[in-house]
Amino acid sequence: FPVTIGMDVMFDGEILIDNPEEEGAGRLTGNGLLNKAIRDTITPEEVQRFKFVLWDIIPYNSFMKGICKTPYSERYNNLVNLPGLDEVRKVNIVETFIVNDYDSVISYFHKYILEG
Repeated sequence: FPVTIGMDVMFDGEILIDNPEEEGAGRLTGNGLLNKAIRDTITPEEVQRFKFVLWDIIPYNSFMKGICKTPYSERYNNLVNLPGLDEVRKVNIVETFIVNDYDSVISYFHKYILEG
């Protein structure tokens, strides 16, 4: 990451294959590419297919302890406002909503089902 944040953190999210409409860009291909990265046999072209979707930033010490007392809303706000993150081309932050009741959850669920 070319982003300096001044503290040790753990990003929570997932690695996806960019351009999923390309032939062979499903989960098996993604897992295969990740295994190649772990084995250090991945090509620069294959690395370019990855994109990162983040939804949390946790202080490393809290992550290692298995508990973080900072509310998720504050951590998410810190992630969204991380200086320089918007300049990192292959990193996206997941769209997040605060809901206060079951009907709101169902409403968002149906919205995203309709969007595919």
